[in-house]
Amino acid sequence: MTEYNDTDRTQDSAAQEELPVFNYKRLVSELISHWYLFVLFMGIGLAGAWLYNRYTTTMYSARASIMILEEGSTTFWRQAGGFSGEALRGFGTSYQGIQNQMIIMKSQPVVAKAIRELGFEVSYHNEGKLSTAENYTDAAFRVEWDRNHPQLIGFDFRISVHPDRSITLSGFGEGVGVYNYSENRGAGYFPEVKIEQKVQSGEEVVIPGQCSFKINLNEGFFPPVTDYFFFRFHTPDELINAYRSRMTVSLRDWETSIVDIDLKDYHPQKAVDFLNKLVEVYRIDNVEKKNQYADQTINFIEYLLEGVSDSLAVAEGELLSFQSRNRIFDIGSQSGQLLSEMSELDSKKQELETQNKYYNYLKTYILENRDVGSILVPSSVGINDPLLSGLLSQYNQLTVEKSKMSDVLISPRLTQLNDQLGNVKEAMLENINNIVDHNHQMLADLQRRTAMVEARVGKLPVTERDLFKIERRYNMNNETYTFLLEKLSEAQIAKAANQPESQLVESASSMGAIGPEKNKAYSYGLFAGIVPPALFVLLLVLFNNKVISKEDVEMLTSLPILNMVFFNKQKEPTMTPVLDKPNSPDSEAYRSLRGKLDLMTKGKVKPVIAVSSTAPGEGKTYTSINIASSFALTRKKTVLVDFDLRNSRINQDFELDASKGVVSYILGKDSLAQITHQVKHPNFFIIPAGPIPPNPGEMLMDEKIGKLLTELKEIYDVIIIDSAPIGYVTDLFQITDQIDSTVFVIRDSYTNRKLLKQALDEIKMYRIKGVGIIINAIRTTGGLFPAYVLSYVNGYRYGYGYGYGDYGYGYGYGYGYGGYGSKHKRKRFRLMPPKVEVEETNGNGNHHGRPEMS
Repeated sequence: MTEYNDTDRTQDSAAQEELPVFNYKRLVSELISHWYLFVLFMGIGLAGAWLYNRYTTTMYSARASIMILEEGSTTFWRQAGGFSGEALRGFGTSYQGIQNQMIIMKSQPVVAKAIRELGFEVSYHNEGKLSTAENYTDAAFRVEWDRNHPQLIGFDFRISVHPDRSITLSGFGEGVGVYNYSENRGAGYFPEVKIEQKVQSGEEVVIPGQCSFKINLNEGFFPPVTDYFFFRFHTPDELINAYRSRMTVSLRDWETSIVDIDLKDYHPQKAVDFLNKLVEVYRIDNVEKKNQYADQTINFIEYLLEGVSDSLAVAEGELLSFQSRNRIFDIGSQSGQLLSEMSELDSKKQELETQNKYYNYLKTYILENRDVGSILVPSSVGINDPLLSGLLSQYNQLTVEKSKMSDVLISPRLTQLNDQLGNVKEAMLENINNIVDHNHQMLADLQRRTAMVEARVGKLPVTERDLFKIERRYNMNNETYTFLLEKLSEAQIAKAANQPESQLVESASSMGAIGPEKNKAYSYGLFAGIVPPALFVLLLVLFNNKVISKEDVEMLTSLPILNMVFFNKQKEPTMTPVLDKPNSPDSEAYRSLRGKLDLMTKGKVKPVIAVSSTAPGEGKTYTSINIASSFALTRKKTVLVDFDLRNSRINQDFELDASKGVVSYILGKDSLAQITHQVKHPNFFIIPAGPIPPNPGEMLMDEKIGKLLTELKEIYDVIIIDSAPIGYVTDLFQITDQIDSTVFVIRDSYTNRKLLKQALDEIKMYRIKGVGIIINAIRTTGGLFPAYVLSYVNGYRYGYGYGYGDYGYGYGYGYGYGGYGSKHKRKRFRLMPPKVEVEETNGNGNHHGRPEMS
């Protein structure tokens, strides 16, 4: 006899400590059992992917390539010393310079100009039954519209062309905006717009405040009346944002300065035309900016020349007049030396004054927040100041970076950039003020030195002194004039030689269709078909509180699992398959269980075996009947006693008198013989519970219970007790000292894990002897997945003999308990059974062969 002792309790604790967090076999079992959900959802997902691929407008890609050049560039920033940054390997252009040009290519002004020149403000569409396609080069008509008149934005102007080439113009919309293209701003909106009129091709359509355009049908176009088209106006901002979001500008590799411009669009030719126009606008804009710089330089030099030329003319006239009047054409050696010294001082003074004029010009630009890119370069007027050039370069870098964030209103980085730009401007102003102050000091020193020379000149004869002064003025103006003419010539030559800082490498061409990606769509559809049912099953497993696998039981206890009985799907199950169907899997299961109980009760001549469960409906009564039947087949006189005094079912199953049984025996109303019934087999006897008493728990504590069991041991070889569920009541614990072994029934997918844990804890607490577990009503599935698949992933092993060999039975029987107060209808049996051949035994309860029906 096996007794559940402290060692078992220790094993249970160890088993529970080793519990896995998640039972993956249970999850696999549930996934397989819900295979139909995966088939359904995958079908839906793949069908959705097919519809997506079928009706989604195809997306195309186009690419153009240009090379950023370095040599021959005359932009302000190049002459200012370029940008600081890591030079790319293989060419001289700075990495940051290329990045700046890439940003300019994608900038709002360049994109906006390309869109306007292409006339993309109007789009043309062909309306189909299930989808709408954009027409570009193949549009049936063109719209000639008035840019100075407001136009409805985002409104579908639907047209139907009739066989006589007349046009029906219609449309309806709510909350329609109006845009003024000439002023580049919105012009209000209309709560509701409804248009319905018939026009001719080329006829002007004017709706005050809403639209003004002409619809020109293409020559030779005679569509059927069933064709429907529509066109739509778009705002520049809408188009700019759309094209910038679909466009990428990237450096091809580190060894070249080639930049690739890629664009995605629903029409391949439209993408090609846009990229070609974008490259054209970018290169023209680049030259125009260079020319703008050159014009700034030329204008400034011409402004200086105007003042110098007048002074030079006056000085030249005075010199000629003096020489003609006084017949003196050259001055003496002493005067020549003084003139040379004075000319040198005047030249330096003129240079400093020119610098101060430039610095004042630059200071005005900065204070007025003008475009720094249009500032005259210092080197163009002979100023070489590395610090100022560096500050201007830094200011330009920050301005370019800020232009990247033109669409951002609030950002920490934007705030930081504004702060940095302010700091650089302050540094430039401070540098300019310092330079101007220094120049003033130098001018003061030159003035002092000039005064000294003039004092020496005052000692010369009057005529020679007058000639000296005139020649001095003439030479000073002439040198300045010559210098400015030289700079003007350089600026004009530079303007004439201006070329774009880029070279077209490859004109735009279509790269083919890039979307929808059909294989990816099917993958997503398949994924969408797997994930929802998998999540559903996962949630079922996570929130399931039932025992659905052998591992669930093993995680809760180390008690031995004696056997498993599979669910029987027969329409008319029998309560005694061991007797009625001896060749069935159920019969084999209970014969196997009988052999294990023989081993557990070895040493007991007339063992008392109790059968209990956690709750009603788990198959406790069914199990006790078939255990008793299996012992009866071995020529052992077996009695089944119904100790479930609260909810007796045996009397109903065998149509016994409910007024006679254990209760009437305890009350002294009936004798043992009067409450004992022979059923279905000569060695199979049943004692029902009798009438339901008001105090069943106290009745099981009556001394007559011991007397009853003693009498039964004198008459019968095996005593089977059908006890009340442990999880609900403690009736079984009243008679534990009378029991040699206990069979605890757990029903698959029915027994509550929490209640089972409590019942197992009570079994340990009351130290019930020789407890073994049987898992009942194990469900399998049919159809796509055979029973053995689920039994394997659930941890079940079964076959002929249920533990004595795998013979591949894929089904079984698992009749439920019925529940307290259950209205479950059972098949009733007569008292006198058909004759059954008795199984031969070898003396220890083990059978030699299968029973045969007579």
